[in-house]
Amino acid sequence: MDRNEILSHVDHTLLKPEATWPQIQTLCDEAVEYGAASVCINTCYVKQAAGYLAGRCKVCCVVGFPLGAMDTASKAFEARTAIANGADEVDMVINIGRLKNGEYDAVREDIRAVKEAVGEKILKVIIETCLLTEEEKIKMCEIVSDSGAEYIKTSTGFAGGGATREDVALFAKHVAPHVKIKAAGGIASGRQLLAAYALGACGVQVGTCLLVSEECPIHPNYKQALLKAGANDTVVTGRTTGAPVRVLKNKMARQYLEMEKENMPLAEREKLTLGSLRRAVFDGDLDSGSFMSGQVAGMLHEVKPLRKIFEEMMAGCEATLKGLEA
Repeated sequence: MDRNEILSHVDHTLLKPEATWPQIQTLCDEAVEYGAASVCINTCYVKQAAGYLAGRCKVCCVVGFPLGAMDTASKAFEARTAIANGADEVDMVINIGRLKNGEYDAVREDIRAVKEAVGEKILKVIIETCLLTEEEKIKMCEIVSDSGAEYIKTSTGFAGGGATREDVALFAKHVAPHVKIKAAGGIASGRQLLAAYALGACGVQVGTCLLVSEECPIHPNYKQALLKAGANDTVVTGRTTGAPVRVLKNKMARQYLEMEKENMPLAEREKLTLGSLRRAVFDGDLDSGSFMSGQVAGMLHEVKPLRKIFEEMMAGCEATLKGLEA
């Protein structure tokens, strides 16, 4: 397995709500340059991206994202529209609440409806492993295997946790042979990338490590906060609202957690967080900004060109592979 083969399984992704069209264009250019499997974007940019790429790279999009809690007909409509606009692949989020209710048939039919909408195009099913018990993960392996979908995927990247070695191995043990596995989140090095493949994944998604690329247009304070963060410097907020988000620890995050602990009204918490993502991304406000981050923040130490990030990841993967073969 060489670097070109590895990169051919990577979905180059930008799903942030503040993503602009120039940023999506850059994402597309990078995906073509590095031979990525696809660009993974929100549905509002599918038509533009498909026209811009003109077949040079596949377009993947997300539906029912990131919560998965909307009506099945709405998910299917979004998927059908995305395919009509030029999407080659669709990643959907399951209805997690229905799963936890034990409404397994409803979860299966939700997936089947979206698969019917995408037809022969590839469907990946995101089950959000960080919110599930082991029993629920195994049940989802069974449901996805029976749904007609081509992939099972670990995470959205928006719920506070990413792929773990244990989850990838669990998938490999319990999904049907025709279902492929995608590990999303928690990957920032060549060793982690190779580990995901070794455990049974055939695709990965990386995010946080790209925030510290020179090309990423976030505020310099955001990048420096990521570089200074240690392994224990992130926290999950929003669990009580059903919309968990992992962020860097700061004054706002600690205040929000205290408000959650005291069960303060949602309206009061929303006052605190209103505009917080903008304050992080554009203003670099270290106290009141919401600095979204994955658990790999403690592994980031330097702002680098995107090319160097990918080259170092591939070099680490190849070095680890050679060491195993020696």
